[in-house]
Amino acid sequence: MPLSSLAREILGGAPQIGELVFRANTDTTLRNWNKVAKRINSLTGPMEPWHLHDLRRTFATHMRSIGIDKLTVSKLLNHAEAGTTKIYDRYAADPEKTAAMERWANRLREIISGAQPITWFR
Repeated sequence: MPLSSLAREILGGAPQIGELVFRANTDTTLRNWNKVAKRINSLTGPMEPWHLHDLRRTFATHMRSIGIDKLTVSKLLNHAEAGTTKIYDRYAADPEKTAAMERWANRLREIISGAQPITWFR
């Protein structure tokens, strides 16, 4: 997935330990999202129970609300294509995904700065 300027900015300030950005205690990828969710909850305080798919749903809904087409959102979510398209269409849509992620970064900047009210989707 392409990284937006905001993501690169945030990651640029993170300590680099090994090759992976998000990792477990060893140099392996995260696998137990329940532990990650508990850690996030410990940092944010009490909130409604949530699951990883809630973040994906919120991301997809917000992307559509800022005008990103369904196919690009689907590709960003890494959804599998179905039918004939799966076999014949090998286009990765990298330019569209990059542009969409930059629009999303701009929307996040607005939310963070308080420029526009936040609308959460569940």
